[in-house]
Amino acid sequence: MVEVCEIDKNTLENKTIENLKISSDIVDWIAHPSPSNHGITFDWFPLGGKGPFLCSQGCGGGLTHFSHPSTFHALDFETCVGTPVLAVGNGIVVDIRQKCCVSGIHVSHLFQWNAITLQLDVGNDDDGRGGAEENNSTSIIVEYVHIKAHSVRVAVGDRVEAGQVLCLSGDAGFCPVPHLHIEAHLSREVGAPSIPMSWHRRDGGFLSPVAGEWCAPNMCRYPITAPTDPTPTTTPPTDPPPIDSNTTTTSPELLSDSLQPDSPHNT
Repeated sequence: MVEVCEIDKNTLENKTIENLKISSDIVDWIAHPSPSNHGITFDWFPLGGKGPFLCSQGCGGGLTHFSHPSTFHALDFETCVGTPVLAVGNGIVVDIRQKCCVSGIHVSHLFQWNAITLQLDVGNDDDGRGGAEENNSTSIIVEYVHIKAHSVRVAVGDRVEAGQVLCLSGDAGFCPVPHLHIEAHLSREVGAPSIPMSWHRRDGGFLSPVAGEWCAPNMCRYPITAPTDPTPTTTPPTDPPPIDSNTTTTSPELLSDSLQPDSPHNT
């Protein structure tokens, strides 16, 4: 593959071609080794507030998720900057990155981000509220990406409980709109393949978000009362953005009548 670009010398000012920094998003595509492998099911939704939140990119998403096994099963939930980000299970904080302040769709931002990573306890706790159900594994790694700079409320090595506020959502790194990117792995190894994620529903079923679907915390077992502090720093729209007819949407009957979209328009 060859990438070609044209440079207008009149825009270089005092720079030379040799000193000009050019960014590219061309990377080698790597297939997921087992795209249909068994996944992980959580009780706790990863965002506080009443929602609902639009899943803007799901499994194999054509914008950024498709190109590498580590992001293939990732999920993006659009949400206002400053929405509480919650632990989806009990575990230990193993990594924090929170110094990035760039945002937008410049290609160089693909390689800059903020994130907090948890290593979850595997198996259900006695009360059934903090476990992560996954067969044949002793380690579940969950990474939350694009979080707000300097918003983390825990430290590496801290034990956290399911539903605990970890940080605030943001738009750090490559973000067309503010959103939370979440992915799960069976290993902390760099580039480890991601695994599918779903949530136990209160009605006994499963919530497996897909692109174009609106998801609300009250669909899941927990939180029963979602954390709402602090107040998000951007104003959500009054109506959901239009959904492409080829995508799957959530029936309004599945959402509480009192809920209003808590997600910004896609721009």
